[in-house]
Amino acid sequence: MLSETVDGHTLHLTYDAAGQPASRRTPAGAQTTYTYDGAGNRTTLTTAGRGLTATHDGSGRVTQRRWTGGLSLTQAWDPANRLIGQSYTPGPQEAPLLWRTYSWRQDGYLTACEDTTVGPSRYTLDPAGRVTHVQAATWQESYSYDPAGNQTHATWPETHPGAASTGARTYTGTRIRTAGTTRYEHDAAGRVTLRQKTRVTCRVLELSESGYYAHKKRPKSACRLRDEQLMALIGEIHTESGGTYGVRRISRALRCKGVAVARGTVERLMRELGLEGVIRGQRRRTTVPEQLAPRPPDLVDRDFGPRRRWEQCSRGRRLW
Repeated sequence: MLSETVDGHTLHLTYDAAGQPASRRTPAGAQTTYTYDGAGNRTTLTTAGRGLTATHDGSGRVTQRRWTGGLSLTQAWDPANRLIGQSYTPGPQEAPLLWRTYSWRQDGYLTACEDTTVGPSRYTLDPAGRVTHVQAATWQESYSYDPAGNQTHATWPETHPGAASTGARTYTGTRIRTAGTTRYEHDAAGRVTLRQKTRVTCRVLELSESGYYAHKKRPKSACRLRDEQLMALIGEIHTESGGTYGVRRISRALRCKGVAVARGTVERLMRELGLEGVIRGQRRRTTVPEQLAPRPPDLVDRDFGPRRRWEQCSRGRRLW
């Protein structure tokens, strides 16, 4: 094809002796030219006075791209045609702006990436090559799968895109139904017809979403950590006593263990755990009425009316 006209606008093309595109002129007059090496690899592209030069190795892989102005991208490959290194340089005599290296598993799956701008990233894979954990410089991700290969759980930082989809996944067959707080519906052909997010509403609490999530991510206070340690000890002592120790005896047992804690604190934590002791010599009785059980009749039946009362004695005789 030498030209193509659409609605009166014509695109012109030229070719070299090998049949490779040599130039392209748009209806607006923009001209682009191409050149190639003996192996047919494109080596230059020039348009609007700017050029891009490409260098290839013996296997035809691009080892360097250089733009007008000096910026260049250099790439390295291993014998299996996998990219193992990249560097960006602003000019011929300047230091690289970016270094990036890649590591691969023997079966061709990526296991690590070293980047001078964002730091290293490590990828843990299962035998099938699926990513189960990502460890970066300042964040991490984790994934799990069922025997059928469906992703059953995923976590990543809330500041990353798609945070609403973190958490457990549920499926109908191989069609995903929920992912975190995101719900999906499909048509009969399996195509997604609805994607619905369940957002946290903070209007009632008069909180912003950023403040809500900041509170969720806030680490536990020293007081709360101390309470959790005490709750574990209190639960252990209460269990060893057969559920009989109350506040006083648990406080004494904690002091014997070298734990100094106020009696009021023990009472508060036991109440939070739902624990209570047994009071010696006191038995609690509770009467539970049985609605279906027969009831004995009253010895005296009384009929009440306006300004009068009828009473019936045990012989059945009524008295005024």
